[in-house]
Amino acid sequence: KEWADLILQVIARNEGEVAQANAARARAEAELAALEADVRGELRVALAEYAGAATNLHAIRGSVAPLAEQALAQAQVAYREGGADYLSLLDAQRARIEAGALELQALLDAWLAVARIESLVGPLAGSEVP
Repeated sequence: KEWADLILQVIARNEGEVAQANAARARAEAELAALEADVRGELRVALAEYAGAATNLHAIRGSVAPLAEQALAQAQVAYREGGADYLSLLDAQRARIEAGALELQALLDAWLAVARIESLVGPLAGSEVP
């Protein structure tokens, strides 16, 4: 009878340890699922930030900066020929500088988004910003 009681105690103890291990595994799996969901959400945000920055950069490089550059060139010619005052030239220069600042901000935003993406998924091969 003592052997039977001992065997039953060992079995009961093992069943308790197995139940505890299963509960710990279930908690770990739930925590992992929650972390994966958080990372997916952060990745979606970072990808959207990158897309927005890339769109802004494309628009600035495609129209805003060239138009500001063209306006500055025209203002310089007009000023040299006496067809525009100095204030008009300064306004054109300011507009070109602001377009450059917008381009740099969009470039910074794009690279920050790339860095955030890489912090979530690891290094990207050939990371480039348009």
